[in-house]
Amino acid sequence: RKVGAKQEMRRMYINGPVGQIHVQETGNRDGTPLLFCHQASDSSWQIRHAAPLLVAKGFWVIAPDMPGQGLSDEPPEGSLIPDLMPSYIAVLDFFAVESCHVLGHHTGCGVASELAVQFPNRVNRLALVGTPAWAEQELK
Repeated sequence: RKVGAKQEMRRMYINGPVGQIHVQETGNRDGTPLLFCHQASDSSWQIRHAAPLLVAKGFWVIAPDMPGQGLSDEPPEGSLIPDLMPSYIAVLDFFAVESCHVLGHHTGCGVASELAVQFPNRVNRLALVGTPAWAEQELK
């Protein structure tokens, strides 16, 4: 898929712990890896307009579809954000990325934050955009 005038998103599927994960990536693989975590009810396609700007700054953008979203397989019923971490680690391992910057948008902020909590050695910097504010009863 074309992104902007010059940037192309490469698409692929990788085998994850709960099925296939759809991933889009763009930029030079020698660039600084940036993992994008999209909001729920969306997909990795959400990064399409920002990707060329990030690539121009030297980032290699890696954007998986959250398990159960976009074109990725469904996780087991009742899965919570912490349960999705092995899928994100599988993406990083597939690309041999030891550590990266992580960008989360809305629900993806929870994913990005959880990744930093569970795997601090894999997250260099964390950027959260549009962090949702949940009521206490929504967190139960």
